[in-house]
Amino acid sequence: GNDASGLASGGSGSGGGGFGGSGGHGSKFGYYAGQVKGRVLDALRANKKTRSAVMDVQVRVWVDDSGHVTKVSLSKSTGNPDLDAALKSEVFNEISMSEPPPAGMPMPIVMHFSAKRPG
Repeated sequence: GNDASGLASGGSGSGGGGFGGSGGHGSKFGYYAGQVKGRVLDALRANKKTRSAVMDVQVRVWVDDSGHVTKVSLSKSTGNPDLDAALKSEVFNEISMSEPPPAGMPMPIVMHFSAKRPG
């Protein structure tokens, strides 16, 4: 879904929120991927550099057994080196999950974000 910031999330799962994950709808992996994606979306909206940015980016996120994001990679640049740097060094550094991923969950979690100018 969209909000006032213009950020929209896309996912492979079904549901009104647009959240989804590679684990498939209803699976524990898909649920966890959705939780991670929600946390990332909150961080994007909170960061002054990314909240109003225009982007279409696919992100790979690795979460360790304690729920900390240990690695992030952009599968393609946003086209703006400053925005790429902010995504990697600011947005994703602030994310940790309240619970670890389910046992056996494959990493990375792949998610797609697109943001257009509001209006």
